[in-house]
Amino acid sequence: MTGLTAWIGVYDILRPSAGDTVLVTAAGGAVGSLAAQLAKRAGARVIGTAGGAEKCDLLTTRLGLDAAVDRRADDWRDHLAAAAPAGIDRVFENAGGPVFDATIALLNDHARIALCGLIDGYNLPHRPPGPSNFGMLLTKRVTTQGFIVLDHMNRAHEAEEHLASLIRDKEIDPVQTVVPGFEHLPRTFVQTFTHSRHPGKLVVDVT
Repeated sequence: MTGLTAWIGVYDILRPSAGDTVLVTAAGGAVGSLAAQLAKRAGARVIGTAGGAEKCDLLTTRLGLDAAVDRRADDWRDHLAAAAPAGIDRVFENAGGPVFDATIALLNDHARIALCGLIDGYNLPHRPPGPSNFGMLLTKRVTTQGFIVLDHMNRAHEAEEHLASLIRDKEIDPVQTVVPGFEHLPRTFVQTFTHSRHPGKLVVDVT
């Protein structure tokens, strides 16, 4: 599901071209890390946001992104703007919240957004407010498409074959955090619903 989600969002919805600037929010996570690499393979200039310096370092040094913005830094908005001096053409949106607000302000006309998730609001007791600059989506003529991967299962076989070949040829790096031991399964499962600090996909090795 992780790979299919990233694949559909990039290839079927965003369709980045060489020279585009693509922003992937929560790029240190399971879906985001794959989406960022797929966009990079399409020839785009890719910026990723992530929580913490360690994840940001992984994005640039291991995955080859052009820039990474630490969402936990006090001046992250300034860093995001500096990373996209020519604006943003495509967005793989996983986070929502303040990051989405800041992103909208940087969008170029006729930008495209693949709305995959809204992580920032998942654990809040009340529904968060919408973007304060929502009107810019109209004035900039932005195409925004929410998607649920279950609607695209007819593409699963093609996506799996393509991703498997990319991994086999070491053209993409499937980032994983492996937790050893069946006894850690409950705690690890709960972590998938919290703002955990693990990079990539969280896996429990029960062997």
